[in-house]
Amino acid sequence: MKKTLFFGSTVVDVIINVDELPHSGEDCNVISQKMQIGGCAFNASEISRHISVPYKLLSPVGTGVFGDYVADEFKKRGIEVFKHLETSANGCCYNIVERDGERTFLAVHGAEYVFDDSWMEGVSLEDYDSAYVCGLELEEASGKNLVDWLEKNFKGQIYFAVSSRIMHVQKDLLRRMLLLKPILHLNDMEAKMLSGCADVETAAGWLYERTQNTVVITCNVDGCYVFGKNGKETPEGMMIPAYKTIAIDSIGAGDAHIGAIIAFRKQGLSWKEAIDKANRIASEVVGVEGATLTDEQFKNIAF
Repeated sequence: MKKTLFFGSTVVDVIINVDELPHSGEDCNVISQKMQIGGCAFNASEISRHISVPYKLLSPVGTGVFGDYVADEFKKRGIEVFKHLETSANGCCYNIVERDGERTFLAVHGAEYVFDDSWMEGVSLEDYDSAYVCGLELEEASGKNLVDWLEKNFKGQIYFAVSSRIMHVQKDLLRRMLLLKPILHLNDMEAKMLSGCADVETAAGWLYERTQNTVVITCNVDGCYVFGKNGKETPEGMMIPAYKTIAIDSIGAGDAHIGAIIAFRKQGLSWKEAIDKANRIASEVVGVEGATLTDEQFKNIAF
């Protein structure tokens, strides 16, 4: 089986639990806080690690307390540091979680969002048939470097996790990314925002016309809508139900969802089967604090 390249960030999630988001100028107490490894590319790649699907995490690690934390967590999991940037600090993400599980992100971007195509010289592309890219990377100055490299060098299937900040990406860069015919993964709010359509079904069709490839839209408690023109696999749109769970927070659920789809599709599962398992895994992530599951928690999932 060929491998998947995961381009993107690994950060330290600083999880801050509060009753509700404070108003401007308000003074409130924090219920609890903790640090945990996270970042979109890392979270997505963890599913491949859990089920032993081959992959490579192309996530630069910076310096400072957050860089040391990430490097230590990589070592615990047997993950190789792809590139250690000695002149740039690693970033973090402050996750403010309210009582109902809703989360608000305050991100400090650092070394983990940098891409230089010279780093790819030692990567044998014959070993890879798919790649994960997050929209957050394209917002950065080096996002153009990544799209340039993909256009010139990568012939496999790209999975594009759009992200909630997609409207901050330069329009021409986004256009070029969509011309690479990626499989899109986004939530219902992002789909409507990007397409300008009022409902998920219309948005999915609009996005498909831009990529000519499968569109996957997560719809919270309703499940996941998949649209494509692949005959019986995704017959012009199909909603695959969600799993009920007691929500602790939704940090990393979308990352785990796309990571699961990539891993299970590589194992030969149909779209319906892969998304059903992805829904199950995402429900488990929502039911724990933070973005990832431990090896033991993942092992105990009842599919």
